[in-house]
Amino acid sequence: MEVTTTDTSGSKALRCLLAALIALSSVIGSLAVTGQSAFAAETASLSIGGKIPYAGYTTTWMYADGEMAYCGNPSAATPPSGTYTKSAISSASGRDAETVADLWFSYGSPGFDASLWPSTWYDGTAMTDARYAALAHILLSDTFSSNGSYALYGCNESFKEWCRYNVIGFDSSGTMCNDDATGRKISRMQGEVPSNFEAFMLYTGAGNQLILSFKYTPYGKIDLLKVTANEEMCGGNPLYSVEGAVYTVYRNSGLTDVAGSITTDEDGYGILEELEPGSYWVRETKQAPGHALDPTVYPVEVRSDETTRVNGKTVSDIPQSDPVGMLVGKVDADTNESAPEGDATLEGALFTARYYAGDYADAASAEASGAPARTWVFETDADGFAYLADEYKHSGDPLYYQTNGDASIPLGTVLIQETRAPQGYNLDDGHGGDPKVFCVRITQDGAVGESVYTYNSPKVPDTVKRGDFRLVKEVPVEIYDSPSGDMPQEVVRVLVPGVKFELYNDSESAVLSPE
Repeated sequence: MEVTTTDTSGSKALRCLLAALIALSSVIGSLAVTGQSAFAAETASLSIGGKIPYAGYTTTWMYADGEMAYCGNPSAATPPSGTYTKSAISSASGRDAETVADLWFSYGSPGFDASLWPSTWYDGTAMTDARYAALAHILLSDTFSSNGSYALYGCNESFKEWCRYNVIGFDSSGTMCNDDATGRKISRMQGEVPSNFEAFMLYTGAGNQLILSFKYTPYGKIDLLKVTANEEMCGGNPLYSVEGAVYTVYRNSGLTDVAGSITTDEDGYGILEELEPGSYWVRETKQAPGHALDPTVYPVEVRSDETTRVNGKTVSDIPQSDPVGMLVGKVDADTNESAPEGDATLEGALFTARYYAGDYADAASAEASGAPARTWVFETDADGFAYLADEYKHSGDPLYYQTNGDASIPLGTVLIQETRAPQGYNLDDGHGGDPKVFCVRITQDGAVGESVYTYNSPKVPDTVKRGDFRLVKEVPVEIYDSPSGDMPQEVVRVLVPGVKFELYNDSESAVLSPE
């Protein structure tokens, strides 16, 4: 900085102050040397711009590797442009973290926030970029040295008073005078400085200003878009969703160093921000409702100031469903076995299956929800079985299929009812009533993979049809119309009591006597 005032009335005092400030600059310079180890042999290119006048004094536009730079000791000379060695922030006041925060929220920094600074200049005129820069320079100097007089060197008194109250927050005695001043607010926000904001200082030689600046590598982002792997099975079914899946983001391929997590919204979208550029690995650790956990580990390369999409486009989970196998088993009501009686058969029974996309406790609740999503009619084979397969489907809607091509029933509720009895059996529940409706719930409880295996095949009993018969023994008796009995006039048949008959079953299957 350079003095612009021509007042020499206090030249002796001014010389004393300058000597003290130069001594302080030497101390600061020695502190800079001790902090070089944090940056090893790193350097920054310093460029010097024009002057910034303010309240009787000036500072200079300066840039380190293209980023805004400020002087830490106002009284020292402006250094020449050139390449200087970096060192970690090491303030004379010991307030290193606060100095870094001042840099983050100052003009020219990615964290600059005008609302933290005065809304007008000390004379009531509008703020400008140069005025924000001048105030940042003063605040940094004060924090770095804990000396307001040092930071406000060369300024007029009215500006000093205004700046102490509105920017620094401490009066000339070092007592806090305004807890809402810029410096006090920033001091409370030190924890908001991101880790990718790398503050440093440049020692530019004895008698020259100590330069404060930073290197900022913008964070990158990882986002993802989750879809279901089988929209036909999941569409319109409230038991399936792409919301609530959690993908954990790791910094290492061993998946032990967690960087954060991504949780999907109702559209399957999720994002993780503020990631340092580099390599990451992403894996699903909590699946979305109704889906199996995605086992894939996705490598992702994060680039500065970019958003990288996991897997390039979308990630997907396989919806859970029940492959079922045997849909229903037809049994004889008397034996409870899949074997017919006599000439009856268990083949050819028809069962209507109505699938509802929802979890319902009973048939009435399912039917009250509206029309079924799909309806099928299945026909039993010779063993009385009907399987979830096209060769057993008598009629109805298309079946659902898993991603591997197997027929399967999605999570939901299935109502099954016999609608045609096989030959030789009655269409009833074995007790003379209407055909029973079986309610089968297919739920996700305890499921790990894509198959849930919660379907229990109902056994449907029918009573065999029976008929009545009567056996009689008859003999002919002749009646004569004359005593001589030469010519019979009438023949009648007479029942003979006490005769026993034996009955034999000529069918391959046994016939049971009714109880």
